[in-house]
Amino acid sequence: MDKTILPNELGNILDITFEEFQAALDKVEIKSVEEHWRLPTDPEVRTQEPTAKTLVEKLAPLHSVFIDDSLKDDIITKVSIPDLIEGNQPQYSGIILFGPPGNGKTVLLRAIRDVFYNFGAYAKEISTSQIDSAYVSEFPKNLEKEITTALSQAQKRGKPSFLMFDEGSIITQKADLGASSTAKHYQQAIEVLKRYIGNERNLIVGISTNQVYESFEEALTRDGRVTSYFIPPLNEEQKTRMWRFFSQKYGLVELTDEQAVKLAKTSKTESGAFIEEYCRAFFRNRRNQITLEKGCKTLIEAYEHGVRISDKEVGDSINFENLFTDVQAALKRKYDRINANNQGGNDTSKRKIGF
Repeated sequence: MDKTILPNELGNILDITFEEFQAALDKVEIKSVEEHWRLPTDPEVRTQEPTAKTLVEKLAPLHSVFIDDSLKDDIITKVSIPDLIEGNQPQYSGIILFGPPGNGKTVLLRAIRDVFYNFGAYAKEISTSQIDSAYVSEFPKNLEKEITTALSQAQKRGKPSFLMFDEGSIITQKADLGASSTAKHYQQAIEVLKRYIGNERNLIVGISTNQVYESFEEALTRDGRVTSYFIPPLNEEQKTRMWRFFSQKYGLVELTDEQAVKLAKTSKTESGAFIEEYCRAFFRNRRNQITLEKGCKTLIEAYEHGVRISDKEVGDSINFENLFTDVQAALKRKYDRINANNQGGNDTSKRKIGF
């Protein structure tokens, strides 16, 4: 390497000699262009060894799912988790979860994905918007590429692969419901799925959609392929468990049964997504509230004057009373915002194909 490659200005800034710079370069591991391109594009394919060792640890992700227990058991069976645990050939090919948004479809699919990962299987969450290329004719090819990769990994690992399609309406709906110019390409994508699902036992799929059952492509849901499940809104008992679980998970308060029931009743019209998001954000919201209580009119003013609230101060201030009061305030703000957004009225003339 020529010394002119290291300008004097750079050497002065870094306070190193050319020889030191050269020695550091010699230790750098250069990756290929292909590796640099691929690494950031597959965030849902985990390459490190699973940390879960015991059976309890491997199945732990399913404890964050709060649907009816018998429904959960049926779904777990249809994605062949019992076969995965016992090392048997999968008996079922997968599921379609449908229903209103916010009821836990994505959470359940990700829990299943994580269980497959914990057992050393190939498990990937696929964004249909990413594989649905700007050139719609590429969509079936991209989909088949994902499937063949999963099958190759299943053979390599000796375990079935799991592919998760969140918001997968374009691969579940009847082709004639799509735009006329693209319907044939969506039909080709469905043909790809039909070719593999049910015929390749080492491929398990999980698809979530907000569409209604009547819009599904019948060839996908016939016996031997995927099983469809309606995920209903959570009931009070399930919401009670959710409040207790997520309040503890995000370090808020350890709720009593009575307190958890009170929160569940207050949020009886809310989805499970509201409960988790509320608990996740409460610590930050509580910090903001304390900041304002210290005399600052706005958060911007607090930042400008260097007002900072420690994690300990926030944690010490959290109790059930201010948690419950803030839930009520949050719900009021939410519905005030919804009412304001709805002032312009709604167009109900369109045919309903989803929730």
